[in-house]
Amino acid sequence: ERQGQHAWLEEVLGEQALEWVRAGNVEAIDRLGGDPTDSPLYTRLYSILTSKEKIPHISKLGAHYYNFWTDSENPRGVLRRTSFNSYRSGEPTWETVLSID
Repeated sequence: ERQGQHAWLEEVLGEQALEWVRAGNVEAIDRLGGDPTDSPLYTRLYSILTSKEKIPHISKLGAHYYNFWTDSENPRGVLRRTSFNSYRSGEPTWETVLSID
């Protein structure tokens, strides 16, 4: 059994945890002077970050190149890998290592 004063936060989809988040969001938006997602800058940055035209940032580990990718199909992200030759081809074949969704 989970113990501790804030154990209810471990139930990330639990009603008590969600209500706590909603209350925190209201307080944060109030402190920011309004909802930042309503700004033109947010809209522009969001479109850049969610573009299907983005170039995958890769990191080399051993013989593979890794990338953490988010998109509409993987909103929480997927860790994937490919070979150098595949990456250079312009249309790499990615192998999923870990899917967060």
